[in-house]
Amino acid sequence: ASARAELTFGGVSEARLASPLAWVPVERPEEGYWQVRIQAVRIGGKPAELCAQGCLGILDSGSSRLAVPAEALPSLEEALGVATPHGSFLGVGDCSAAEGQDLEIVLDDHTTLTLSVKDYVAREGARCAPLLHPWTEAERKAAGQRSDMGKQVRAGGFSFGTIGLGEPLLRKYYTAYDWKEKKVGFGLATKPPAEEPTSDAEGQEEFILMQQCRSDTCFKK
Repeated sequence: ASARAELTFGGVSEARLASPLAWVPVERPEEGYWQVRIQAVRIGGKPAELCAQGCLGILDSGSSRLAVPAEALPSLEEALGVATPHGSFLGVGDCSAAEGQDLEIVLDDHTTLTLSVKDYVAREGARCAPLLHPWTEAERKAAGQRSDMGKQVRAGGFSFGTIGLGEPLLRKYYTAYDWKEKKVGFGLATKPPAEEPTSDAEGQEEFILMQQCRSDTCFKK
């Protein structure tokens, strides 16, 4: 079972924050997504080629993984260097002792979101693997498309430099969404009252869901 989630409307739940919120602007809000500019992605302190020219990150609570271009997946997994602890596959699948590089997502000069290996790995079969979804070119092209009565009303589609920021990030960071001011806040989330084992990701089919908010203001953890 996963830790309990919480949704708050009209304000911020201070009790769920372990650090102050850092606000960043929503990029291209007319597209209807909670997306932010990513200046760089660093793995083990070294810049990843994926975001050498900058990226966009779409916040997606409907995804259990971080979605990355399929073309970049092998190099990202190699750079993360996740090592499965000896004998972990003989136990209950706890990968909290796995080793690997920190993953840093730099939003601006003042805001860097950092995931340690325990934040982004889960057991897959007999190994601990990064929770990365390979976003194929076809999936990126189809994402966000909308039709009405058989007629396409929105083309959708995302570029190569777009990353889906799913549960690995949203579990660690409390996020606040301000539609009126077109900005998103990030702060470290408080730990749940009791640690619960992460469910086994093996055999699950991944779906990338792009969520939209149409209220004046909404806040989400």
